[in-house]
Amino acid sequence: AGALGQIGPGASVSVRALTKLLKSDHRKQTNVALEALGEMGHAARPVVSELLPFLASPHVDTANAAAEALGRIGPASKEMLEQLEDMLEHQDSSLRQYAAKAIGDLGADAAHVVPKLIELVEDPHRDVREAAIRALGKVKVGTEEAIPVLTDSLSDRAWTVRQEILWTLGEIGTESEQAKRGLVMGLSDDRGKVRQSALDALAKCRSIPPQSFEPLISCLNDKHPSIQKGAGRLLAMHASDSKTYLSELTLLLNDQDEQTRCAAAETLGQMGVFSEEAVPALISRIDDPHPKTRSAVQKSLGQIGPRVEHYLPDLLEVLSDGSP
Repeated sequence: AGALGQIGPGASVSVRALTKLLKSDHRKQTNVALEALGEMGHAARPVVSELLPFLASPHVDTANAAAEALGRIGPASKEMLEQLEDMLEHQDSSLRQYAAKAIGDLGADAAHVVPKLIELVEDPHRDVREAAIRALGKVKVGTEEAIPVLTDSLSDRAWTVRQEILWTLGEIGTESEQAKRGLVMGLSDDRGKVRQSALDALAKCRSIPPQSFEPLISCLNDKHPSIQKGAGRLLAMHASDSKTYLSELTLLLNDQDEQTRCAAAETLGQMGVFSEEAVPALISRIDDPHPKTRSAVQKSLGQIGPRVEHYLPDLLEVLSDGSP
């Protein structure tokens, strides 16, 4: 049954064969059939009505398998949503988790369930919180009221929950100032993956708040190269605002860490003409002992363009000293 499901929509002729397995006396076979039908996606829609009763199964694993399958198959019918909504209040945490996941997979059609998903953001079980938060980001429609709850939950003890919150805010809150403030908070999280999620979400915003820039500059000193590069790109995207912080950026050119110096040089280059005032500081690092930093400095000077000509005497003087 699992192999049939992995064939996907092309295995539609086998849908009926799988539905027969649903009536098996062996629960394991029933669960495998549910999983396979879910993997077949839209091709299994003709038998959705036969899957719905399994949501009420007394066996948690079967009910979970049915919820996951229905979420993947869609579309959201009234009966399906009513049963999934009831599952969100079940005493078994795994049922709440799988119901939330299924609702998220159904997308905007499940918008009226948003209030119950918001309640689950504070569920005592981490897996349920994560599933509900992710579902809000996938449903999108009608989720504005979730933003204050999500930002208040950025102090959650589980870093994976904080990561999900930032992802969801990036899906539903790119125009919300409150959501953006939450994303800025994420830049200072003690977990690298959380900081990365905050960066990724901020990159989706057309504008970022003024309080973003200092944490972004601090991210250039992050131990994770992907965060350094992400922060640099974001500063460059908002170069007209970032230029206010040129003094902080140029200070990083003298940082003890070679990766930080390199990241600062790359960022200044990506900012183009907005970095003109940083040219003397870049020239001072053209003989940096680190090859990657030297290369980044040279490239950045080229990216800043014709405005570098004003500093040509300084550049020639440094080069004449026999830099590497």
